[in-house]
Amino acid sequence: MVKPVVPKNIFKKRTTKFTRHCCDRFPGLPTSWRKPRGIDSPVRRRYKGMKAMPNKGYGSDRVTKYIHTDGFKHFPINTCLLYTSDAADEEDSVDLGGRRIIKKKKNKTIK
Repeated sequence: MVKPVVPKNIFKKRTTKFTRHCCDRFPGLPTSWRKPRGIDSPVRRRYKGMKAMPNKGYGSDRVTKYIHTDGFKHFPINTCLLYTSDAADEEDSVDLGGRRIIKKKKNKTIK
């Protein structure tokens, strides 16, 4: 069984997502964050009681960055470079985790 190595406690500075200004007032406005750009915008001018804007200070610690609550870093694997020993014997196919992927043989031209 693989155990996670967590060097220190995971501390997230902010767990809620930043929402768009006025998205609660207008139902047609999506909630995804957009920076307010108006000249009189109270959110852009950072008045008290207004929504917080994302900035550098909300970043996570480098040691615990990208670590989930179970203690592991989850990431997608797009390419698989591990070939089994069965595939080393055959030149035209590769066995990857129970699935058989057949590669095309390269046509060699002899001059």
